[in-house]
Amino acid sequence: MSLQVHPDDEAARELENAPYGKNESWYFLKAPGSGKIFDGTNPKSIDKIKNLIDEKKLSEIADTLEVKAGDYVYVEAGTLHAITSGAIVYEIEENAEYTYRVYDFDRVDAKGNKRTLHINQALRALKPELKSFVRHYDDNAITERLYTTQLLNSLASYKNQSKTLECLTIIDNQNRDRLDGIDVSFGMTIVLEPNEEIHLKIGETIMSRVNIDFAR
Repeated sequence: MSLQVHPDDEAARELENAPYGKNESWYFLKAPGSGKIFDGTNPKSIDKIKNLIDEKKLSEIADTLEVKAGDYVYVEAGTLHAITSGAIVYEIEENAEYTYRVYDFDRVDAKGNKRTLHINQALRALKPELKSFVRHYDDNAITERLYTTQLLNSLASYKNQSKTLECLTIIDNQNRDRLDGIDVSFGMTIVLEPNEEIHLKIGETIMSRVNIDFAR
């Protein structure tokens, strides 16, 4: 992943003429090899960050956050961030397409071309004061602005008792079962409509629900 930032609602309106920006969450199924991700900035002023970019001292910009398997991290719009090598995450994000790359670690494609950076937009969207922190599910759901997630274990059945769609994603790679003749295994997502119920044995599972907001 590139070192990047997503706009909040205000920046999305200014930069994209769009109503909403993008927040996202990561649940770490496997920690990165370094034990850290990039999150937040070391300099706390846009001018200082811009100077470091101009001087190509990009390694001095990004702060880090220690993470391990089982950690939950919410990345608020405006936060500089990047997942690092070796991590496997369950990611849920708000429905907005805007990503501004600050640095792509000089990677090239098969033709030797680097990906486009978006420095000007990134500097306008970036909020240097923002930094994520680690949380854990325990027995409770975590509700963000537009979605709710919860960690569930060893379900024999599950019923969607909400008023919107829910998604059950299997994150236990030891789980094996069948649903309507289809193998249910690691990485599969089952979508349930309101009042719909399933009966099967599934191990560790992430439930994600879109929060209803009729004003939007």
